[in-house]
Amino acid sequence: MELPPGKKVESLFGGREVLVGLLARLEEENLTGFVRTSMFRDSVPSEGVLVLHKGSAVLADYKSSDYLLGASSLKEILRDSLDEGCVIEVHSYDYRSSMVSVTHLMGNFPDATVSQLPDLGALQSEVEEEEILRKEERLRTLEEKEARQSKMASDGELLRIQKVEMEQDRLRFLEQEKELANLKNELQTVKGRSLDLLKQIGAQREKEKTLAEAERKLEQIKLTKEREELKEFGIKLQAKEKELLDKENLLVERENTLVAMEKQREEEKAILDNDRMELSRIWKELSSETKRIAEARKLFEKRAEEAIRQEKDLVRMESTLEKLREKHDSESEEVEEDKKLIAAKEAELDRKEKTSDKKAKELESLHAKLTDLDRSLQDREREITSLEKELETGKKELRKEMDKLAGEKVKLDTNESGLEEREKSLRVSERDLERKEKEFTDRFRTLEEKRKEQDSERRELEKARVKIKADSKRIKSRFNSLKEMEEELKKKSSVAKDQLAKAEKKFKEIAKTKRMLEKRRSEHNKMEFELSAMVRDLEDREESLDKKDHQLSLQEIELEEKLSLLDKELMEKKTTLEEKHRDIESRDRSLEDFEKELEAREKELDELERDLLMKKKDTLSLEKKLGRMERSLKRKEAEVRKRADLAKDQTEKESKEISMKARELRKKEESLVLQEKDLSEQEETLKAMEKELSDRLAGLRTELVEIEREKDGIEKTRDELAELEKSLKRKERRISSSEKRMKERLEKELVEKEKEIAKRERKLLEKEKSLAEKARELEKIRESFRSL
Repeated sequence: MELPPGKKVESLFGGREVLVGLLARLEEENLTGFVRTSMFRDSVPSEGVLVLHKGSAVLADYKSSDYLLGASSLKEILRDSLDEGCVIEVHSYDYRSSMVSVTHLMGNFPDATVSQLPDLGALQSEVEEEEILRKEERLRTLEEKEARQSKMASDGELLRIQKVEMEQDRLRFLEQEKELANLKNELQTVKGRSLDLLKQIGAQREKEKTLAEAERKLEQIKLTKEREELKEFGIKLQAKEKELLDKENLLVERENTLVAMEKQREEEKAILDNDRMELSRIWKELSSETKRIAEARKLFEKRAEEAIRQEKDLVRMESTLEKLREKHDSESEEVEEDKKLIAAKEAELDRKEKTSDKKAKELESLHAKLTDLDRSLQDREREITSLEKELETGKKELRKEMDKLAGEKVKLDTNESGLEEREKSLRVSERDLERKEKEFTDRFRTLEEKRKEQDSERRELEKARVKIKADSKRIKSRFNSLKEMEEELKKKSSVAKDQLAKAEKKFKEIAKTKRMLEKRRSEHNKMEFELSAMVRDLEDREESLDKKDHQLSLQEIELEEKLSLLDKELMEKKTTLEEKHRDIESRDRSLEDFEKELEAREKELDELERDLLMKKKDTLSLEKKLGRMERSLKRKEAEVRKRADLAKDQTEKESKEISMKARELRKKEESLVLQEKDLSEQEETLKAMEKELSDRLAGLRTELVEIEREKDGIEKTRDELAELEKSLKRKERRISSSEKRMKERLEKELVEKEKEIAKRERKLLEKEKSLAEKARELEKIRESFRSL
């Protein structure tokens, strides 16, 4: 079952309950990947694989002398994992660029599927029991061999003992050969593992090189993009500088216009002062005229009493006049016509008195309006002064920002390392400039609107002045007409009683109208008080907005400081990453040196193997000589048995020769013992070399694990930095959204207040229209008076 390599996450050595604990941990972590076990069992390489999908085992296979698939391979994988020489590797498919699908692998290898993992603890106990039984069987076979050897040693003779010893020696040599073969196999396995490790390291190195080259290319592309963006940004800055200069010129022109408006306002103030003087003079004249009217009323009352007396006289004279009626019919008709004319003139006088009272009230209302207009003009003058101050502060801020932009330009030319910070600060300054430009345009619009309102108010004042002048002329003409009417009243006082009653009713109506006017004045004062309170609320909200803007600016400064600190941390982490890359390169070099040392040691081992083979050949030749000697001894023993009766002397000689040969054999045995000692020493050196190799391999594995952990830590730090950047962007978006909401809320409130003010202005216009209609009615009454 061939699998994609994935990303190596962890590597461990085998032992009791290592694989069980690892599978439980991976199940908690929901890992998708595979676990591989590799070792040499009886000089045969064995490899087991468990494929995991979200922590649960899905596929399994085992390769050794037998090839097992599915659930049958789990027992052998557990058996290998119990050995301390087993290497357990964990590979993951849970990374960004992974394109591996476990479901696709399950479809490709249906025979290797595992429906459900058995109880690993019970399986492990079964495997341990089987291993214990195998060890016991081995001990029994060894004990049986030793018992047989002891029996053979007690029953045999000396020669047989020597033969047995020789055979034992030969068997020892054969066992040594087997052990040497095992050592060779283990060396080959170590070589294979080291080659696999070197291949993996080389593949990882190539991957890292490719990734590093890709990252370098990406960084180069980013740098080129940033440089191009900087160039474009410099061009934009130049264009914005030009725009700012144009805006400064516009502001200077607006300042000039404001100065001209101030001069016009001063002239208008002087005109308004003159108008106030004229109004006060007219008011004095009206008061004097009212006094005259009161005196005229007193005279009118006196004349009415005289008329009553005259009526009494007339009643007395009626009896005398009855006689003369027939004679003077024509004269009576003329008298009646005169009476009718007098009644009409009296009615006209009543109307004129009403119109004069209304005019006096209208003049009072106009005077109150003029005072209100003066107050509103003073308030608007204050607002214009405050706006001028704000314009001056905005100018200062613009100049400061221009200085900042110039300084940042110089810094951009000198330093390329702080590009991102300056871009952010420039973007913030651009936003501030745009915001301030909008504020200046809005303020200028408000100033223009206020100027238009002032122009309309001036026009209204001019109209009021013209009206007041016309009213003063009309009042003078009325006084003249009243004087004429008084002269006529002196002549015609016959119908004074009816006129007095009518005058009393009219006085009552005038008092009612005065009360109504006072109520309206109080309502108007209340409205003015509410407007002033609304203006104060607006000012307080503007102050709160200014405070919030200040807080937002402080928060922006804090965010900029945090961004600078993060950039510094990024630079430091980049330096640490570069140092780690250098360390990895140095470790790669040390690995290469270690590979060279391994190759030299392998050569030394090959030479030792050759020496051992030569010594084995020598031992074989000696064994052949010993066999020949044994055969010759057997023959000689037969000859000795045949010739024992004939010649004892010859037996003695032969015994001597046998003793000499025995000594030679002992010497050879001693030389063989020394050779065995040399071989044992060589074996010990080989074992020490193997331990050193295993220790170095373990150190290399730990270093590789540390390198992988460092890589994981670097990736985690990158992810954390990316998350921090995302969180900062989110905070900036939240701040901008809150600013927009605040602005929209304030704009809505201002629009609503403007609508309320517009409504009140409409009401005032309607009242002015009603006053204008009343003035028209007065003019009509005046024209009727003039016609009379």
